[in-house]
Amino acid sequence: MVYTRGMENVEGLEARLEAIEKKIDATFASAEKTRKIMLWTGIITAAVIVIPLLLIPLFVPAFLASQGIGSPGSLGF
Repeated sequence: MVYTRGMENVEGLEARLEAIEKKIDATFASAEKTRKIMLWTGIITAAVIVIPLLLIPLFVPAFLASQGIGSPGSLGF
């Protein structure tokens, strides 16, 4: 089979290829932004959950002691 079309087809293909490359680059940049947003969302979410869980055991006993709960005889025995 002989390729009968001229160089104008090759030039058209090159232009389409450049347009596709620009779209791929834009998609990659968008995907990287989304990845960074999701990473920081995960870090902030973990911090909001983990930090309070670590601090609760430190503050609950002090709070209960200030309320008079947890001392001997506070339960009525």
